[in-house]
Amino acid sequence: MNDLIDNLPALKEAYPFKSHFCDLSYGNGQSAKLHYLDEGTGHVILMLHGNPTWSFYFRNCVHYFKARGFGVLFLTIWAVGFLISLKIILTL
Repeated sequence: MNDLIDNLPALKEAYPFKSHFCDLSYGNGQSAKLHYLDEGTGHVILMLHGNPTWSFYFRNCVHYFKARGFGVLFLTIWAVGFLISLKIILTL
């Protein structure tokens, strides 16, 4: 996701987080890519998004909890919610 945001400076300023990815295999030949943020330290707050949102929508929550000494783990499933629409728009 960082490559999408890095190409849009206004988004990069609003979303300065480092993206992490984990490949998940279901054991039946199918897999999915999991995007997550791992920000801050301290007691961890786990955040999960629902469709049709993505982690950018909750960026202020990440800033808020991180500034108050919490760790934030935020999971986004790649190509679910807003991300697929953004990817299509940026490739037009």
